[in-house]
Amino acid sequence: MIFEHSSKNKKVLLLISIIILVLGVFVFFYSSVIFYQDKPVFMMTYYGRVSDKTFDNKVIYSFLRKALKLFPEDRPFRGPKILQEEIGGKMMRYENNWQGEIDYFSGEEKIFIDDKEVYEAKYAGGLVDQ
Repeated sequence: MIFEHSSKNKKVLLLISIIILVLGVFVFFYSSVIFYQDKPVFMMTYYGRVSDKTFDNKVIYSFLRKALKLFPEDRPFRGPKILQEEIGGKMMRYENNWQGEIDYFSGEEKIFIDDKEVYEAKYAGGLVDQ
């Protein structure tokens, strides 16, 4: 865990902004800032889309949530490098490629159903200079 809230004296706030746009495909922008003692200490921004609307968004995002819960402890940017499993007779695969360390990083994640890309997102973030 990056930040730990362990006493009443420490104040950790999470500010989340979400903008959802529908432009022929499902497109999203998400930005989060973590504050510690009223100062921003970490920021991360995401931008992505469901690239194939023929598949059920609920299935795609359910699989994404599952992948995000399996993040590597030393690189908690998003999910693992790869997660693959069969769901409802379809082979689903999550891929996450990143560069950098916790202080400055970027990456891209994708979801495939039967080897067809159905979701993609790019992200970047790091520690905020004090």
